[in-house]
Amino acid sequence: MAVPTSASDVKRFLGMCNYLARLIPKLSQASEPLRHLTEGKAEFIWGLTEQAAFDLLKSIISQEQLLNSMVSTNLHVMRDLTDLPSKCDGCGASLTMQHALDCKVGGLVIQRHRDCIGDIAAQVWTQVVREPIVKEAETQIGDSGLRLDLGVRGIWQSQADSLFDFKVIDTDAPSYSNRSPVAFLESGAQDKKRIYKQAVEDCRGSFTPFVTSVDRLLHREAEQFLKRMATCVASKWKKSYAQTCGYIRARLSFAIIRAASLCLRGSRVKWRSGLGFEDARVALYSIMH
Repeated sequence: MAVPTSASDVKRFLGMCNYLARLIPKLSQASEPLRHLTEGKAEFIWGLTEQAAFDLLKSIISQEQLLNSMVSTNLHVMRDLTDLPSKCDGCGASLTMQHALDCKVGGLVIQRHRDCIGDIAAQVWTQVVREPIVKEAETQIGDSGLRLDLGVRGIWQSQADSLFDFKVIDTDAPSYSNRSPVAFLESGAQDKKRIYKQAVEDCRGSFTPFVTSVDRLLHREAEQFLKRMATCVASKWKKSYAQTCGYIRARLSFAIIRAASLCLRGSRVKWRSGLGFEDARVALYSIMH
């Protein structure tokens, strides 16, 4: 983490500190020597006082204990709901809160991030495609093809396609109890690469696994993409990087909350109509007349 050399650098650093504010004691007091450098047209003078404040905050946010607190502050604080249905309508298993957050049937889990990220990406890149197909299905040989979650053109290079597939990991799952957060995020990213990376590169695209935990802990490649997106959005909206990054993370947080609620309360059953549109219109007309 480099020492700031401009007011913009200080704003970015303070934006990161504000994101972790609830875990940093007396943040307002500790950051005061730095905040005055961002006020109005104040002259940027970096002295011993500013360096001491920067070193203090840097040491705090770099502590392993703080990072572990971020990981553990998740659904542990939620009590099991008493009014959930007894069975999952997607797979028929017993519906506990843990199962509701893990069940992949119906695609509710992945909506936490795909739709949110796609909406923000569309603010700066013109071609954003949900569920792009990189390999068509061949039913004759039992090949189901390959379909990813999101495709965006122009992120890293003009006219170059970048494709993403999302994986949401529940840090409370028993299978992850003996592994560090970084390890299971990296494992999830490598699993995605084994499935999609070569196929995407064969189509002259780049593949990025967007792997995250249910409590917003991001894999390093997902973090890199969010930073790139924040930079582009900030430039278009003429806002500071710190403000924009905070906005994107807030949107992502609300998307997780909404999707968690959807996983607990929503239906995983896909309804199928017995009538086509024209049949339904004719039937309605005959009833009314």
